[in-house]
Amino acid sequence: MKTIKIFVGLLMILGLNSCSENSSEISDEVTNYVFVSNEQIQANAMVIGFPETHEFVSSLSLTGYVRAAPSAEHDINTFVSGFVKEIKVNPGDYVKKGAVIAILEHPDIIELQQKYAIALSRFSYLENELERMTSLQKNEVIAKKELNKVRADFEAARAEFNSLHVLVNLVGLSPSAISRGEIQAHLPIRAIESGWIAQVNVRSGELVTAENPVATLIDESGLQIELAVFEKDYGQINIGQQIFFTVPGSDEEMKATIVRKGMEIDDERGATVYAEFSDTLKNRGVTYGSFVSANVVQHLQSSFALPPTAAVDKGEGYRALRVVQKTADGYELEEVYMSGIKSNDGWYIVPNYSPNSSQEYLLKGVFDLLSE
Repeated sequence: MKTIKIFVGLLMILGLNSCSENSSEISDEVTNYVFVSNEQIQANAMVIGFPETHEFVSSLSLTGYVRAAPSAEHDINTFVSGFVKEIKVNPGDYVKKGAVIAILEHPDIIELQQKYAIALSRFSYLENELERMTSLQKNEVIAKKELNKVRADFEAARAEFNSLHVLVNLVGLSPSAISRGEIQAHLPIRAIESGWIAQVNVRSGELVTAENPVATLIDESGLQIELAVFEKDYGQINIGQQIFFTVPGSDEEMKATIVRKGMEIDDERGATVYAEFSDTLKNRGVTYGSFVSANVVQHLQSSFALPPTAAVDKGEGYRALRVVQKTADGYELEEVYMSGIKSNDGWYIVPNYSPNSSQEYLLKGVFDLLSE
């Protein structure tokens, strides 16, 4: 049982005048006092102690999404048309650079290799022929006109071969295999970077062209937060500011840093700011497309404060219990108003608290005493 003592202090000022009637003015001030015994403290695991220094953050609340920087989002395309013979990945798979995403087949793939083999053969023949004709012309066995014709044919063949060589490499075929007479019936489409498969845009049997990406790949190291900010708040955002953010399904607060500001105010009078992650995202519920609730740190202030367990909201402000007197049997406590300033993690600023003060407070167990 707790014992509550209500002390009513009456302050009376009497003005005496020998020539007039006596008059008086009475002011009543009520303060709630609570006595807790040592047995109560022990039984209810109450804690008496001093305020501690705590950081209070002034912040700007924003929302946004986790997106990929333009350099980290890759469309995987084919440079030649083909029918999808096999799909090797699913959305959510992690692949390394060069891994096969899908396999295509089409007569054009075979025809391209045929053209390359013919161009290689013609180029090699004309290279030898130019060397032979040059030797003959030196010995004046043939006219210079004949040598010039062979040289022109050689230059045309070289240009054709070089362009096909670049195309074959670009498509993903093997020039060396073709030069050995090995013609591939199928074309593997490979990942151009390591990352996560965000989308697979084709199905088996579908005809894929160069205009349609086979899949979309996200490099996780390039993920960033894109936050929407109103025009009126745009000036409060500065590069280098720290943000604390959470994602749905998790109360864990993570950190990021503002790295860029969009330079355009859109038709809805808003802009976009960009932040890069300060913490690792592994196993923390953050992925491409995650919704983000963020607080951009504007100001940090250290103040003496009480923990969340040391104050109660009684509808007219936060109240705490301050030690008035320690006796052999327990503690005399008085109910006091707090400043009303509360940190994001629930700490309360203690008004006018001196670092040299020996004033103690009830740090744990306040709710049971003030809620009744």
